[in-house]
Amino acid sequence: PPTATAPPSVLRPVGPPTAPSPAAATPPSVPAPAAAPPAPTSAARMPSQPAVAAAPLSSSSGSAPASAAAAAAAAPAVATSAENQQLIDAFNAVMASRHAIRDPKVVKLMADVSKRLEQLQQKLSRNEYPPVITALFQQIVQALLAGDSRAALAVFQQLNSDHFDAVGPAVMLGIKRLVESFK
Repeated sequence: PPTATAPPSVLRPVGPPTAPSPAAATPPSVPAPAAAPPAPTSAARMPSQPAVAAAPLSSSSGSAPASAAAAAAAAPAVATSAENQQLIDAFNAVMASRHAIRDPKVVKLMADVSKRLEQLQQKLSRNEYPPVITALFQQIVQALLAGDSRAALAVFQQLNSDHFDAVGPAVMLGIKRLVESFK
C-alpha cells in the first residue's frame, strides 16, 4: 500500500464514473428521470491514490492557453481503451518509483516530468495516439520497469525521430527526462 509520504503520480485514469443507472433503481411503474451527462472526470483517480488537483501546464511565457484547456474539458467523454489504461498505469508505476527517491534534484525533476506527462495521460485517455506510438510508449515503460535505461533510451530515440510531431515537444521532453532519471 502507498504511504502518505510518497507524492502521488500526476497520471491518473480518466473515464466516465461507473455508477448504477438510475433506470435500474427505478421501479417499472415510475418513469425514470432523464440522466444528466457525466461530468468531466479530469480529477478521476486510482482508488489507492489520494485526490490531487492537476495543475495547468505552464508555457515558457508563463501563461497556459486557457482556450486549449476549455476545449479539452468540453470534448465528449471517450472511454479509455484497456491497452491505454494499462499504459497509464505503467507510467504511474514508473513515476511512483522515481517519487520514492528523496534527492532534492530528483524531486524537482519529477515535478517537471509529471507536469509534462499530464498531456500524455490526457491523450492516452482519449485514445488519440495511433497503435504504433502506444507500442513504443509500452516498450519504454517496460524497459524502465526492468531497470534497462539503455533500451528505454534507444526506443525513445526511435520515437523522437519518427513521431516527434505526433507526440509533441512537451511530452517528448518529459519522457526524455524520465528515461534519463534512470541513468
